[in-house]
Amino acid sequence: SQIESTGTVGAAGRATNWDLIPGDATDVAIGTDGTTYVIGVSKAGGGYEIFKRAKTAKRWIKMAGAAVRIAVSDKDAWVVNDAGLIFAQSGTKWRQIPGPAAQDIGASANGVWITAVDNTIHVRNGNRWQKLPGTAKRIDIDQNGRPWVVNKNGDIFVHDNNKKWQKLPGAAVDIAVDIPGAALIIGTDGKTYLFNGAKQDWDPIADEPDSSAIGAGDGQVWRLTKNNKIYQMQ
Repeated sequence: SQIESTGTVGAAGRATNWDLIPGDATDVAIGTDGTTYVIGVSKAGGGYEIFKRAKTAKRWIKMAGAAVRIAVSDKDAWVVNDAGLIFAQSGTKWRQIPGPAAQDIGASANGVWITAVDNTIHVRNGNRWQKLPGTAKRIDIDQNGRPWVVNKNGDIFVHDNNKKWQKLPGAAVDIAVDIPGAALIIGTDGKTYLFNGAKQDWDPIADEPDSSAIGAGDGQVWRLTKNNKIYQMQ
């Protein structure tokens, strides 16, 4: 399959090129070992089929189960299905994790968090979920265990060092973060942005207004379009 590349120069002045990856997906997450996981577009019990692809691989491998949202805690995937049930990867199988009905899940090697269907926020604490102040629709966790969220109005927040929510500028539909501070969003305009800590604002890194989801991990950035195309940043 032909690999296409689209280039755009962000406000930081660096060109970012994106490779079109074969396949179709509705959500994406990347583990610390560089394995990429996606939720596909084929319906199955509990949502849509799940696929993974090792860092150096050229093809997707279908996994068991089905889901609507996916995250990776270090090297283990976590998913939420269309009934709000939470599952954690256990070898080639999934084990159900009791908890509130979830709409999104975010994870890193330093924590697993969910946003519930009522927009409440919960962090995994041992074998339990601890509810925290605030509301959110989308969530991701950086390598330091710090959560970044988007609420139902598109507002963006990050936990500060005192574990209080700090509102950031901009408006988003999805958020992903890997390296602490280097958060990425899909704006409500469908464009892709990288957080600029120096100016506490967002630099555009993909001007195409067609994106709907973003994933980051192992230094990689992947984005999905509204028609389920998959792009990896070079």
